[in-house]
Amino acid sequence: MPATTNSTPNIPTEAAQNSSTKAHVSKAYASLTSTETNQVASEPVLSVKHLKIAQIDSQHQHNILVNDLSYQLHQGETLAIVGESGSGKSISSLALLGLLPESLSVTGQVRLQGVGKLPITQGNLTKINLAKGNFVKDDLANTKVQRTAKQEQQLKAIRGARIGMIFQEPMTALNPLHTVGKQIAESLRLVGTPKSQIKSYSIALLEDVNIKDPASKLNRYPHELSGGQRQRVMIAMALAQNPDVLIADEPTTALDVSLQHDILQLLDRLKKQHGMAMVLISHDLNLVRRYSDHIIVMQQGKVVEQGASERVFRQPNHDYTKSLISQDFGQPLTIPQALQASSIVIVEQLNVAFPTKKTCSVVSVAG
Repeated sequence: MPATTNSTPNIPTEAAQNSSTKAHVSKAYASLTSTETNQVASEPVLSVKHLKIAQIDSQHQHNILVNDLSYQLHQGETLAIVGESGSGKSISSLALLGLLPESLSVTGQVRLQGVGKLPITQGNLTKINLAKGNFVKDDLANTKVQRTAKQEQQLKAIRGARIGMIFQEPMTALNPLHTVGKQIAESLRLVGTPKSQIKSYSIALLEDVNIKDPASKLNRYPHELSGGQRQRVMIAMALAQNPDVLIADEPTTALDVSLQHDILQLLDRLKKQHGMAMVLISHDLNLVRRYSDHIIVMQQGKVVEQGASERVFRQPNHDYTKSLISQDFGQPLTIPQALQASSIVIVEQLNVAFPTKKTCSVVSVAG
């Protein structure tokens, strides 16, 4: 699927510095020997090793939520993490940014290109048997691990700027009390965009995610947009800081089938356009097939299958993976002829309008 020629505007100050740095790196890259070039190209943008997440109760019993997750992600690649609700796919990504509550214990190693090891460890930790990947009760006492102020600042610096995230269900992720324009502006201010240019850049970002008449959407509140429009606003906010890695957590939730593919095609185009790597989280294995390079299948916190997307679909090894590929939702319901003849609800000439300062205008709810 070819990428379009659209591009988002260059964000000034910090983003411009990043662009200059990338240009400098490109020149240095061109002067490398073939051996050195291969070494740089093979370095992952994001590396996760032995990630474990557990919930520990007052009796020091462990409920394992994610057990020994490991993967590498290179520039331009898309990794799909797939599984049913409760499989651990979403919290494993939240752990990378230090966004899990302190009641959960997190261990493992996460490295980000150009930054190094991220301080993700937290919670009441017991002795861990890494060989078996299990949490083992310590004979002495639990160890309480809290991140220092410096470590919190390190995580804060990478959130949005280096690792962006499109959170699940935009209706709850977006602030219902603030307009779309105000929420996008917040992301732009974090990269030092001058106040005089925030509106024009906000419009450009909305255009880049294929929102029609973007200027009129800046003054809208989330409830005044359709589900597809809200999802595109979330994507625009994530792109505002030009991250190296984009995590899309169930980006097609609550969207109809045609919009699901539109959103995934959009994300794929933007990934190529911005030179990002992407983690795509979904419960629908068949849906992500066209948009992923590698797939991890999770069940009850464990990785049951992992590999190149083509191989996983051509030759799945685990029964759970096979069941996800061959999901059968059964036959559609049939309505008796007698019921079809009578109307239960009749809707005619329905209009939806939202009040503005001076008048009421009808709002389009097209996706």
